[in-house]
Amino acid sequence: MYINKRRLFIIGGAALLLVLIIVLLVLWNRGHEPSDTLVNEPQIFDQQNPNDEASLRPGQNVTNPDEDGAKSAAKNFVERYFSFSNQNWGENINLLQNKMTAAMRTQAQTDLENWRELYDNQFYYGVSAKVLSQTDPTGGIQSKTLEQQVQLQVTSETNQDIQYASYSVELVKSGDRWLINSLTKK
Repeated sequence: MYINKRRLFIIGGAALLLVLIIVLLVLWNRGHEPSDTLVNEPQIFDQQNPNDEASLRPGQNVTNPDEDGAKSAAKNFVERYFSFSNQNWGENINLLQNKMTAAMRTQAQTDLENWRELYDNQFYYGVSAKVLSQTDPTGGIQSKTLEQQVQLQVTSETNQDIQYASYSVELVKSGDRWLINSLTKK
């Protein structure tokens, strides 16, 4: 019986001490409120017109979905187009057929034939491309042109090299999609 009272006394004392610490912390924090408190003002966003400048938060830019679509299509195309190896000739181009116009398909076949002549199958040769930057598209509603800076990581049997190149990408609108019409090295 004596042990149970002793345990009860220890548990009760610990609980009382915990409550006292919490009360002291609450009182201490009330007296030390920061002088410049944050005020959360609700942001009002006009869903009917997401590009309305009055509905933008500070630092947020007006976007053009049509230009963004053209930039995205060009970036994805160039990175896939220039990522290939001599172990999978033409796979990159076959995957991009539905993203090209007839003129670009002809250019792609010519590029593929030239690459096959330059890099035989005796030794491994591969390229991995990454678009580093691109300009805003210029042009009309149905066609746009933009410039891209591309990093090409070239790997061969004996070495690895990084090259940089500039390309001009011409896109045309087909329905609601952007197709690549030409790709020209600058």
